[in-house]
Amino acid sequence: MFLLLLACTPEPGDTAPTTPSATTTNTPTPTGAATSNLQWTEAIALDETFTVAQGETLTIDPGVTVSLGAEVDLIIEGQLIARGTADQPITFQPSGDSWGSVIFEATATGATFIALDDYDAGSIIEHAVFSGGTRALQLRGASPYITQSLFSSNTIPADVDQNGGAAILVSDGATPRVRDCTFEDNTAELFAFGGAIHVMDSDPILQDNTWTGNWSTYGGAISTAMMASPIVGNHLEGNVSASEGGAVSLLSTISAFMNNTVVANTAHADGGVHVCVTCYPHATPFFLDNTIEGNAGDVSHQADGTGGLGAAFLRRVTGNVITGNTIHGYDADFGWFHDIEAEGYPEWVYTRDISGNYWGTEDAETIAERIYDGTDNPALGTVTWDPVLSAPPEGPQPRLTIAPRKLRYVDSGDEMPVFLTIYNPGEERTVHLEIRRGDDAGADDPWTEDIAFPDAAAEADGWALVLPENSVYFNEILNETYTPGADRLTFWQATLTEDGAVIDQSITWSELTTP
Repeated sequence: MFLLLLACTPEPGDTAPTTPSATTTNTPTPTGAATSNLQWTEAIALDETFTVAQGETLTIDPGVTVSLGAEVDLIIEGQLIARGTADQPITFQPSGDSWGSVIFEATATGATFIALDDYDAGSIIEHAVFSGGTRALQLRGASPYITQSLFSSNTIPADVDQNGGAAILVSDGATPRVRDCTFEDNTAELFAFGGAIHVMDSDPILQDNTWTGNWSTYGGAISTAMMASPIVGNHLEGNVSASEGGAVSLLSTISAFMNNTVVANTAHADGGVHVCVTCYPHATPFFLDNTIEGNAGDVSHQADGTGGLGAAFLRRVTGNVITGNTIHGYDADFGWFHDIEAEGYPEWVYTRDISGNYWGTEDAETIAERIYDGTDNPALGTVTWDPVLSAPPEGPQPRLTIAPRKLRYVDSGDEMPVFLTIYNPGEERTVHLEIRRGDDAGADDPWTEDIAFPDAAAEADGWALVLPENSVYFNEILNETYTPGADRLTFWQATLTEDGAVIDQSITWSELTTP
């Protein structure tokens, strides 16, 4: 796993930490290298904030410990190469009680990849340990690759801000990848969002991470706002929210939430996953092939929240295991809190099909008791959950989602981005992708514009794609601006096939209205 190096005093025979003398661009580096190519080869003590300027690359060798003083930051305006190994991780730790952050500014060099997911070049953090930070990483419009690293016991005090993300705060349009990392016992105090990670107006890909024992008021492990990118293959267990979303809280987010395990998390309401019911634009995520089990809320009634998944706007919910979630000790797996009168949306928004999930039983009465919707409160929308799966699915399959930002567009000039996600959790395979665009007036046309998929081969009505093993593709394929006209519905349909057989299909609608 990871070797956590907490001692700041060198053992006999070790080299004492080197202290950089200043933070300016022309400061000599600890190893005496030219300022365009900094390298830290031994333990470093930072008593003042240190900046890696544009045009500079800081390389930190495996096994190096970086000790930072109170409120001291390491700022990356250029490039950071911090590649430890499993046996020799790079460690960021406090020299006293706590330290500040490693901050990537918007000018920092982002990571690039070969094909879909093989790291090629750019800023990278690999096999690193971050402990005792106020907010370990801040990605301000910067997109490094963060992998196989441990974020442990980082804490945002109550007097900092509400944005949360004691391990990572992602903001300002950043598109990093965070993969195969461990987040444990990170805390965002007071009324903060996201105990471990908080995403603001950005699109990180969060894949195959483990989140345990994290705490915040809103979203014990993860909180997102205005995020469209996928959250896939993660394990979230034992996280706590004092308010909503023991594991995850999604605000104004349309992420593809797929193949995640959400177990034994707790919150006041929506012990597993909370999808904000009052945010605008509304969160309209996809939930596919997840396990949401054994989570708990402490509200007194299902009208106030649920144990498993609580939402008011969802695009698609299927292939999931949702069972054993409770509030006050009785079963409460799913809550559908769409207020029909307050929202005024058409029926296709508030009446949702959530069939094809496994609820731990096939007994209709038992399942109905575990789901709270308009059948319990006529002011709410309803869900259709039948037919159900008779057993848990054998395993995740390739999935795709296609989604616009909003359910409804009214304001002239409003951006209308459309996002495509393709996820292959299994072995490499070659598939055919077809995308169609239409409306309720009868238009239904193939989409032939570039989708920026690596090595996509054009075929009749679509593309041939090679999906590497356990890979994720995410991209904005279109961004038009809205011009009010005749009221209508628009739809996007994306279909994956293999040898002529449909693997998965995603259909999504938006309403265009005249103010």
